[in-house]
Amino acid sequence: MRKLFQILVLVVLTFTFVETTLFSQSMNVEKCIEYTLSHNYSLRNQELLTQIGHETYTQSKRDILPDVSAGSTNNLSFGKSIDPTTNDYINEQFTSTSFYVSAEMDLFNGLVNHNTMQFERFSYLMNQEDERKLRIDLAFKTMNAYYDVLYYQGMVEITKEQVEISELNLKKSAKQVELGLKARTKLLEMEARIAEEQHNLIQMQNKLEAAILNLKQTMNYPIDDNMLLGDTDSLHKTEQDIFTHKD
Repeated sequence: MRKLFQILVLVVLTFTFVETTLFSQSMNVEKCIEYTLSHNYSLRNQELLTQIGHETYTQSKRDILPDVSAGSTNNLSFGKSIDPTTNDYINEQFTSTSFYVSAEMDLFNGLVNHNTMQFERFSYLMNQEDERKLRIDLAFKTMNAYYDVLYYQGMVEITKEQVEISELNLKKSAKQVELGLKARTKLLEMEARIAEEQHNLIQMQNKLEAAILNLKQTMNYPIDDNMLLGDTDSLHKTEQDIFTHKD
């Protein structure tokens, strides 16, 4: 019983570690784009349409091919019968086997089948292009949302530093006012400036939260899960690597 309890504790700790590791992984712009492309329902539907179009086009090519059939027959006779090779009566068992092969091709509808094949090919190519365009749109939308988050993260940090510097200057000015080295009106002006900077900080924090929410919605990422963004490295993957569907 004690050993079973230890195993259960080990399993729970293992899953907790795996879950923590997964959600603490840093996601750069490439990983965000890959996540979007693998979790977007519209793209999944378009991929299915492309696959259906490919199968329909393949079937239209098969319809142009001739129908070929083959078969065989076997006859078994007992008693008195006629030998087909000598045309004599025989009283023995006689077995005959025949094989046949036939081919059939629609000649009058050949042009219709050819036009149908060309139409299905065009439809398949259109589905491929729609899928590629959707991939490009999703990738750029994710990339823009990603860099919006990084931009507002930087603005929040800059605004925080500005508020901290202003608060330090305010403390310094307060001491100077106490010593009569500076007028109290200057102190009031600095307090008003700090209040404005704190208001700007709140606005930037709200914009950052909105940018993170927009990125999660674009990626179809769980809203309540934390997202740790990585370095602002460049997009190394080529267009074919990202925008081409791989079966």
